[in-house]
Amino acid sequence: FWKEIEALEYDLLHAEEPFPQDVNLRSYAVTLWAFEKVRQAQGLAIFAHPYWIYDLYQIPEKFTRHMLKNHPFDAFEVLGGKNYYQQNGFQTALYYDEYRYGRVHPIVGSTDSHSSTPSNRNWDICSTIVFAKSNTREDILNAVREKYSIAVETISTEYRLVGDFRLMKYASFLMENY
Repeated sequence: FWKEIEALEYDLLHAEEPFPQDVNLRSYAVTLWAFEKVRQAQGLAIFAHPYWIYDLYQIPEKFTRHMLKNHPFDAFEVLGGKNYYQQNGFQTALYYDEYRYGRVHPIVGSTDSHSSTPSNRNWDICSTIVFAKSNTREDILNAVREKYSIAVETISTEYRLVGDFRLMKYASFLMENY
């Protein structure tokens, strides 16, 4: 594991574009390693909840911006399983800020609940609607990668959608009528 991480660090330090000094090289290399392992397992590499707050910790802003600029992931978790504004609100604002600069990231919404027990209060507050060609794993993952997904937040009785405007309108129609 560590030899692979050190090789990634070496590559990052010797790339054509200089690696930013204000971004933690080890953390970035470990993240790249994890994304690659997820892809090797035929999964979807998700950049998850950069504004998650736990004991006053969150991913440093410079790290998040570097991650979004270089886009080594398959999808960005624009809505996560917490019911406070600093996570979902900031992630949504960040998504649209990136959109404004022409960096349109594939997105997902996720419960991040780690379980589905009734005692888990966050198990059903965020999800994803994927507009896939078929209900197969391959088509679903490809549809997310190709930006045919909408993140859904159902913290209150009103739902909130995040994503491409045209797909949001269609998702709203489906949620209201089906």
